[in-house]
Amino acid sequence: MMPPKKSGPSEYQHVEVNCQRSIGGGQFAAGLQDFVFSIGRPSIFIPSKSYFRVELNVKGPGGNKPTIANQLALAENAISNGYNNAYFLAGGQTISAVTNYLPQISALEARTSTSGAWLHSVGDTAFATGANFSERVALLSEGSATGGFSQKPGVDITYRPAAGNFATAQINITAADGVVAVGGVAGATLADFEIGSTLVVDGAKYTIVAAGPPVVSPPPTVDIVNADDWYLVKRQTGITDGSLQGKNGLQVLWRPTALGIFNHGGVLGSGDYRIQLNPDASFRTAMIETPNADYAVEANSYQLTIENVIFYAAVAKMELPNSIETMRLTEFAALTKNMTSETGNYQFTVPNSTRALYVMIQAGDAGKNPAHPPSHFKVGAGQELDLTDVQITYASATKPMTRWKSGFNQVGGVDKALLTQFYYQGLIEGDRASMSGGVESQDEWLARGPFICARFDKDENDRSTEVQVQLSYGAGNWDANTKVFLIAEYTNVVSIETSQGLVTQVVKVASA
Repeated sequence: MMPPKKSGPSEYQHVEVNCQRSIGGGQFAAGLQDFVFSIGRPSIFIPSKSYFRVELNVKGPGGNKPTIANQLALAENAISNGYNNAYFLAGGQTISAVTNYLPQISALEARTSTSGAWLHSVGDTAFATGANFSERVALLSEGSATGGFSQKPGVDITYRPAAGNFATAQINITAADGVVAVGGVAGATLADFEIGSTLVVDGAKYTIVAAGPPVVSPPPTVDIVNADDWYLVKRQTGITDGSLQGKNGLQVLWRPTALGIFNHGGVLGSGDYRIQLNPDASFRTAMIETPNADYAVEANSYQLTIENVIFYAAVAKMELPNSIETMRLTEFAALTKNMTSETGNYQFTVPNSTRALYVMIQAGDAGKNPAHPPSHFKVGAGQELDLTDVQITYASATKPMTRWKSGFNQVGGVDKALLTQFYYQGLIEGDRASMSGGVESQDEWLARGPFICARFDKDENDRSTEVQVQLSYGAGNWDANTKVFLIAEYTNVVSIETSQGLVTQVVKVASA
């Protein structure tokens, strides 16, 4: 007799889960954020399809919308940067946790587990993962008299605001004061001559620096009278063309995939669940990136307001059989030590189920200074790029076996970029060199801060925990506050018993 065929999930939907306390009104960092929800039988919970929605506003100096000149941007992976740690619980038992350095772990996980195609599309636009700082500045900012065009090639708009007289409209510009008028037409839309736009007349470019009437700078040397060949160039602003650019009130989505449960391909039965997030008191400097050193100390230089954080739990109808499921979740542990000079040997203790190790350095004030977001592995004036050699020893193996020489510096008048081998070897070690959808480019790897990856395929009885890292950089003027990070990727084994569709017991089998 054939066994009964199991039916798949149906009536799939997302259930809105609010925080147990208020988050808006400046309350984002006022204590733990708990998101508690119950799934009733015969429903199931699908962690991999669940996500957070964060609503935030960014304002520049004086409480105004930022301009490109302010050079304010959301930091990459901004939402993760706003928290110190995170926990996922089922039935009162912790299934998955990141106990410290959530921003650093989240940034690494995003760079190593998602494809380049995802990072450049959904990640870039909906999850704020873009590596290009200039594009992230343009996202929040309006134009200015110095120019406000998109930093993404191919998306600037060329247009000709001439009301109903497109073909016959003519441009006039007075040499004495740069005032612009449109001749030969009634009702031309001068309001569309936006500050920061470029007016191109007979191939010559003029920047619009004032409105009502429009004024260009520098003005032409002689009056321009009734010119037919003219058009304007502006960046997409989202007002008339649907672009995301120029918006400083945003929804940013976040999947806390640093918690292994959110990458779990299976489902969980009905029961009680809790997600607990610990916000960073310095979230305003951790979630914003800007090169302006004054913004690190001036309390009113910019404003970041978190309006709300809501979790959307993916649920569906499905009867689960009585079973005991063993989940092998990929988790991360971050360890750090001070790196007071450009060369050093460092000892770390990692979980005994560790299978991959990542090494990187970071500024000591990362997260406290918006010039150094915690999601970037960077130090000061680029010292992180001048990696000369590294070796990682773990479980009786050393990688790389030969301490090959590298660097990113000037030697004998030649600017050398010699990190390609470390970049590609890391892709091989992480089994990502031929990843479907591609990976982050080498330029993006450098822009976000390089990291070294080494994978260790141990015998299952090998319970090694000790790691030695030898690390050298060639950069001068070393910042003695630099931190060296070792992030261990390990396996967290959790047993979940389900009876009549209800989670009845959760047991952590192994994670050390």
